[in-house]
Amino acid sequence: MNQSSYESEIRDHYASFQLDEAVVDQILDASQFAAAARRWKQIAIAVSIGLAAMIVLTLGLLLRGSSEIQPIAKSTNALDPKTIPNPNIIAPELDQRMNTNQQKATKKETTVPEQYRLVAFRSHSNECPHCRATGIVYHELEASLDEAPLAFAEFDLSKRESRETTDQSINRLQLSPLIEGRSETAFIALTDLNGNSIQEFKPSMGSKIIADQVRKLINR
Repeated sequence: MNQSSYESEIRDHYASFQLDEAVVDQILDASQFAAAARRWKQIAIAVSIGLAAMIVLTLGLLLRGSSEIQPIAKSTNALDPKTIPNPNIIAPELDQRMNTNQQKATKKETTVPEQYRLVAFRSHSNECPHCRATGIVYHELEASLDEAPLAFAEFDLSKRESRETTDQSINRLQLSPLIEGRSETAFIALTDLNGNSIQEFKPSMGSKIIADQVRKLINR
């Protein structure tokens, strides 16, 4: 139905009421305005629904994109605790050695001054079982008697290249009488600081028995 027929119907409708022509014109104008307003309202509602749908879609895409990006950023920026270096495990052997040296230094500071000397003489290399056993027992005694007021000295008489230096050290410590005219190839002895022999030990006795005897001699 076109606009002219629509206006004709309205005029015919209100003609029965015997209204003035100007009033009918005003009614037509108002109805046209109301119809236009209704159409614009429908258009506005449709546009609002479209905008709301677009906003929801945009938010959904943003949320989806952020959830995909976040793990990547975390994996590239966050440090794995397993990859963080621990200063305590960089050199455990070195750290343990430093602690051991510090403990020995502290222990040595608290012990009494050296009053005796434990010496070992070896006339041959390790090919000689007796000389090899003497060296082993001597080093075990050196470790087990570190708290005692003892000075330690080991002399290897089999090394010709250092024999002159070895003899000089023996003379300086006044230990020459211990080896002059002896037939033993190796032995261990406890002496005072002037080189006087207190007790001699054979390596066959073992380090534990010798250590016990040394403690008794220096503590009597």
